[in-house]
Amino acid sequence: MWPDFALDLCAVRVRPTRGGQRAPGWNRLVAVHCHPPFVGLFGRGLLHVATLDGAWLTLPGWQVGALRVLARDRWIGWSAERQLRPLHRIQQNAHS
Repeated sequence: MWPDFALDLCAVRVRPTRGGQRAPGWNRLVAVHCHPPFVGLFGRGLLHVATLDGAWLTLPGWQVGALRVLARDRWIGWSAERQLRPLHRIQQNAHS
């Protein structure tokens, strides 16, 4: 069932957290409210906060792409050798 309220998506603001990857407030809130339990990002990551009228809606996080994801690798058409070269440019959702 859909919620009985309307949300103006144009009013939602998404911005990087203060402190970048080391934002203690982001890590603490996600650790408390996340399921399954959040233990941290793997490798380098990006932490964001989405707000509406100053209220926090969600805390999306992005981390380095997984070494192997069969569906992704098949879709892109990567060979095992070519896969490693651009992998550092790929981010995957770590939490939201």
